Amino acid sequence: MKICEIFYSLQGEGFHTGKAAIFIRFYGCNLQCDFCDEPLHKSHFTNYTTETLIQNIQAFPSKFIVLTGGEPSLYNLNDLILTLQEQGYYIAVETNGLNPANIATANWITYSPKEETKIRKNYGDEIKFIIDSQFNEQLITTMLPVSNSNLFLQPKADKEKIVDANVKRCCELVKKYPQTRLSLQIHKYLNIN
Repeated sequence: MKICEIFYSLQGEGFHTGKAAIFIRFYGCNLQCDFCDEPLHKSHFTNYTTETLIQNIQAFPSKFIVLTGGEPSLYNLNDLILTLQEQGYYIAVETNGLNPANIATANWITYSPKEETKIRKNYGDEIKFIIDSQFNEQLITTMLPVSNSNLFLQPKADKEKIVDANVKRCCELVKKYPQTRLSLQIHKYLNIN
């Protein structure tokens, strides 16, 4: 597996905000989002086996793991996920929905679609839209019936910088669609990794 980094921090966004988590960042992505705040997934990686990965995460006290990227579903991670679950870990995956079959065994899927014409309905445990002034709000009404009340609206940032206009738009949309929830990337506000 090509992994850019393994680190221990707090989940800063979405349903599991505030939980201590082991983050495993996978190398590569199928998209080139201009707002991507994580350039590491394009720069370097280390090859890990399941055994070396487990050795590296055992030092951390949390049993909550977030597989992120880049795009984790570039890799078939089902065997890794099952092995980690057998060791008592709860596995959450952050994905743009590229290849759901490759992460199907995860405990929790955060689906953050980036391509409006390729949005999957009835997918993920939570849906997270990235909001700016160009966001098509009709996508919210399209996804509400299938989101199980876990539809998050997250302000689009400028890399690590908070964009106040996008925060304001998110707040307006959450008030207009109270079935949605605001996701603020608290790690950026608190300046933590």
